[in-house]
Amino acid sequence: MTTRDDQAMPFEPTVAGSAWRHKWLVLAVVAAFGCLGLLASGLQSVDVRWTAETSLVVEDPISDTLYERITSQPSRYVIEQAEFLHSTPVAESVQQLLEQDDPPTYLTTQQIIDSTEVMTTGSSNVIAIRFHATSEHAATAGANFLVEAYEDLVSTSTQAQFQTRLDEMNASIADSDAELASIQQQIDALWANDEARAQLDAQYQDTVARLTALQGQTIGASGEELTSIEQEIAVLYQELQAVQLAIGLMDQPDGLDALLQDQSRVNDLRSSLTARKSQLEVDMELLGTGVASSSQALGATPPGAPSYTRNLVLALLLGIPVGAGFAYVFALRNRTFTARVQPEVALGVPLLAEVPSFKEERLTTELPVANARDSIAAEAFRFAAAAIDLRAGSAVFSGGKKRDKGFSAAFVTAGSGHGKTVAVANTALAAAEEGQRVLALDADYGDQALSKLLLSAGTASPVPVTISRPGKDAKEQTTIAAMEVFKAPNEKGLLHLLGRDSLPGQSPSFFSSDEVARILRSLEASYDLVLVDMPPLLEVAYSSTLLSHLSAVALLIPYGTRVSAIEELRDRIELTGTPLLGYVFNRAPLRRDLKGSAALLARSYAVDESQQGPPEPVQEAEDR
Repeated sequence: MTTRDDQAMPFEPTVAGSAWRHKWLVLAVVAAFGCLGLLASGLQSVDVRWTAETSLVVEDPISDTLYERITSQPSRYVIEQAEFLHSTPVAESVQQLLEQDDPPTYLTTQQIIDSTEVMTTGSSNVIAIRFHATSEHAATAGANFLVEAYEDLVSTSTQAQFQTRLDEMNASIADSDAELASIQQQIDALWANDEARAQLDAQYQDTVARLTALQGQTIGASGEELTSIEQEIAVLYQELQAVQLAIGLMDQPDGLDALLQDQSRVNDLRSSLTARKSQLEVDMELLGTGVASSSQALGATPPGAPSYTRNLVLALLLGIPVGAGFAYVFALRNRTFTARVQPEVALGVPLLAEVPSFKEERLTTELPVANARDSIAAEAFRFAAAAIDLRAGSAVFSGGKKRDKGFSAAFVTAGSGHGKTVAVANTALAAAEEGQRVLALDADYGDQALSKLLLSAGTASPVPVTISRPGKDAKEQTTIAAMEVFKAPNEKGLLHLLGRDSLPGQSPSFFSSDEVARILRSLEASYDLVLVDMPPLLEVAYSSTLLSHLSAVALLIPYGTRVSAIEELRDRIELTGTPLLGYVFNRAPLRRDLKGSAALLARSYAVDESQQGPPEPVQEAEDR
């Protein structure tokens, strides 16, 4: 006999539990990932190129100059240079170098760009370069020529920029000289008839020329020579001031002051231009190449065969958590009841009884209450009958109202094949054993399974039972139906069966009529319990209407039923307004603590176990 503990699995799924429960899904996902890994390995074999690697440390060419200032951020400069390495000008220069190499390599500009990989790090000026080619020589030459072409282009570009600025400076100085000459001609025209002024002007021009020449000599001078030149310049400035003072004391013609001011302004401009030109010439000599250091590619890495083993292992390791995730999501969306206490937690209704699997108890009958009275299943149905009677007392007759009549109830399931008919039949038998007057109403117009099951269990004969209702006259009683009687296994109670042929209506629409409510109320007045076997609530339309006329309802939840189906079933019951008594956990695994119950029940019913042989192990009958 197989036994299990009802607390073995948690109600909420776990990743590990879901993976074990749906291990075939996990294995399928892992196998799919393994196939993808092998496919990726096969695709890698298409690339048969050699790879050469080199690196260089870049720096701004003007970083070593005296007067120029770096305005860009170092990290931004490295990114810009990496982009330049991957540009068309660099590729064109590399193309020329490869064609001039021995042996030459002929690649298009786009092929060179596609074969180049440039990588940077955020914390240094190092740029790594990879070049791919179909031969070792071409890969090595391409990597080295990339560094050479980059260094040449950066150096040439920077030199050209400085030369352009020098040319612009020379042009500005020439313009200043031309403007000074024009101003001097105008001054000369004003003093043309004044000999004294002409002498002073000649002295002034001579002093300016000597001063300009000395300023030019300061470039490249140092030490005592520079000191001597600076002293001569100071003397000339004094001489120039004296001449200007003498000229200022003379009577000046009209317009001379404005010309002198212009002349002074242009002289200052020319002096600043000359000084800036000297600075540019010095910085131009100190310009760098843009590459602080570089490493040569001495060889290339041959094309490696794809690593099938590595890719397969990585794919399998990745597939395991993905498969477990799929299994967890699947289990979460398809939660099932696997323990008797789980429905109570999920639905908030009490457990009425737990009926074990007939197969695990090795029962050969579908009516253990009648044919296997000492079985655990029979005792479970007795629990169900007693619990329904107790719960109905508080649910149907609430508010302190005394229970003075019977009630109607039904087992409802989410679908067909859940054992509802068997549960109704055994519960009805168990209630009759306890001395109750029970009516089993077969309201399933599909196959009348309840009638077949009960009528095959004992002696049955049509007995007219008058169920009446008041007529138009208060003294007049109208007979509703005559029913077939099924005699209970003992004399304590009575079990009647009302089948389809005994009902006033002969179609399923009958149970949707108002006539049903009046019949049920009359039956409740004549019986202690009216137990109804109806079609699945979520599959047949008239089941909801019939349920709304009953006094109470109980859920029948087989082991392994999906939680979502039972929640939907509960919502439908709430829609009908019928009180929900609780649930019977059906087809449950046989628990360890019930192993001795059969023998105890046998003694309580005075059954001689020595006369009973062990039952034959057979396949459990198909529950109706």
